[in-house]
Amino acid sequence: MAAGRTRGDRRAEIASVEPPLISLQLLRDGDLATLRSLRHALRVAPGWFLLDAECALPSSLVRQVYDRARAFFALPLELKSSYKHAQYARETGGYVPLFQEYAYQPNQVAILESFDTVRDVPANKLPAEFTGVGPVDWPCECPGMKTALGGFYDAADGIARDLLVGLAKACFAPDDDDVDAENQSREYERLSKQLGDDFLADFTEKSACSMRVMRYPGSDDTHTKREVGGMLHGFETDKTSCKKRKRKESSQKNKATAVGIAEHTDFECFTLLHQTTTGLQLKDRAGTWRDAVTFPDCGSVYTVIVGDALEFRTNGLFKATPHRVALTPHERFSIVRFNGFDPSASIGPHGSLPGGDESWQRGKSKSSRNTTQGEHLGKQVTRAAKHLEDAASRGLVPGVDKTSLSSVSSPVKFAQLLILDFDSDEKTTKVLLGRHRGGEFEGQYTGFITEVGAFETPKNAALRAAANAGLELVYYDGDENETEIETETDPDSFLSKRVRERGRFRFGGWLPNGQIAVEHEFCVRLGNGVRLRDRVGVSAGEAVPNTTPRRDSAEKEKEDHEKQKVHPQWFPLHEIPYQEMPADDQVWYPPLFALEAREFGGASRETGALGDGIEKNTERASDSILVGVFQFDPDGFLARCKVDEIVTDAAM
Repeated sequence: MAAGRTRGDRRAEIASVEPPLISLQLLRDGDLATLRSLRHALRVAPGWFLLDAECALPSSLVRQVYDRARAFFALPLELKSSYKHAQYARETGGYVPLFQEYAYQPNQVAILESFDTVRDVPANKLPAEFTGVGPVDWPCECPGMKTALGGFYDAADGIARDLLVGLAKACFAPDDDDVDAENQSREYERLSKQLGDDFLADFTEKSACSMRVMRYPGSDDTHTKREVGGMLHGFETDKTSCKKRKRKESSQKNKATAVGIAEHTDFECFTLLHQTTTGLQLKDRAGTWRDAVTFPDCGSVYTVIVGDALEFRTNGLFKATPHRVALTPHERFSIVRFNGFDPSASIGPHGSLPGGDESWQRGKSKSSRNTTQGEHLGKQVTRAAKHLEDAASRGLVPGVDKTSLSSVSSPVKFAQLLILDFDSDEKTTKVLLGRHRGGEFEGQYTGFITEVGAFETPKNAALRAAANAGLELVYYDGDENETEIETETDPDSFLSKRVRERGRFRFGGWLPNGQIAVEHEFCVRLGNGVRLRDRVGVSAGEAVPNTTPRRDSAEKEKEDHEKQKVHPQWFPLHEIPYQEMPADDQVWYPPLFALEAREFGGASRETGALGDGIEKNTERASDSILVGVFQFDPDGFLARCKVDEIVTDAAM
């Protein structure tokens, strides 16, 4: 430390430095003054910077994200919980309920709810059990959410690549304008390109890049106060605070502390943060907590902080930014986009970087600095999850125990496929149903239904259910050449266009222990390129012939066992045997067929009436889906139901 200077002087000096506003466009252009400003902000003061990204992500899209986030969080808790994050084996995000945010510090409970998403990648492009990216289960009950958040996410990908290159250049940018010297200029270009290329090589569609929209209800929120019920420090009224001062110290230790989010550093490379009201706090390079900038007009300007992976990889040249969210009295919303490397990418120090001062290594083991992004992320998330589980097991988290944090409390997903065909001779549309010879639906007809597997999409499961009944959907061209339809294909594939989700329903009272069932209803019409393999014309009530391709003995034995459980039969829509079907089917089948009729045409006597309680929407049927809830009583009878037709961008 220089003579005559104190730590207090340095603290005051850093506190006087505001984060610079970095232009993404100038960063793209490699402007040296911009690169130096960025480096000074991260290396000297304050420890973060602001990024103007209007050129890549318009403010109008930011406003759309906030609008859709508010709409989602305003939905009933039971509906939001059907998208609970713990149910997704691929860890593709979902809804995090109030009080269930991972705890970054022991005995602290975050007062927030969020919807998290990841890179929305078709399952066929990923290894069988790859996690962290994959098909996202978008809430169809919040129209526009997929478009807004997905658009923001895609734009943020481009921003992240630009920032990785800019950060690499900032590491080696010369301190003055004397870059005309050929050797200095050449060395700067070589080193920054090498580091930038290495960064980008480890930033692919499999990278650890989750995105969150978050709602903090605030300590003045009446509903949250009622849920807390005096269990947490931070929600006391003046009267209860006086009483608490008289209690023994031991009783004080039996309560956790309510926070927005506990202090932590992010585990990835860097994070884009956006807030419209105060709450986010950042610790500057002198160790002083400071309020982050707010953007009440939803402008496309972001606070950018460094995460662990970039700190490790730059050998401490850029240090991770400690941050937290205060428990504010007011409600607040925020957008967070994490940007990490591929799970297998090493985040150890890059060989071309000399590193910062040695203080950055204190408290960090050698193994933690020479690990992969996936290992570091997994370790830190597991640690934070354990803090929450420990608090819940000790009864410190309002309304939450260890069971409610696991997949056991999550919804169970089912998928059903209805196969339709137009009989040109009888001038009527028919549906192929299966009569169950055993199991839960023994003696009843349904579509082809099954439980969705852990790493399976609902559409894949619906097609599997049909295949298990001996039904093979194939594509054929005009020359009668057949190609078996794959169950996992690109979103623009032929299959995805023809197999359409037409309904998404929640069922209560069906499963034991109060678990909710979510059932995805899919339709496919034969003709125009789709048919059953070697299908022949059959009459109503007649079985579909067995035309499945040959399999080896083990596969054949398994398939034969499955086929014995379901007996497929065709029925005209006006002759569907509802009296031999689950009670809910007669409620939602008619409006579902009405959707099909609106899109493809059909007589009203085939589709049936819409029925009582169905709100018909006149928008394009191709964008419509039925949503609703069915509640069964303890004796298994349908007690109440509600089905609506909505226009959405999130049908599968």
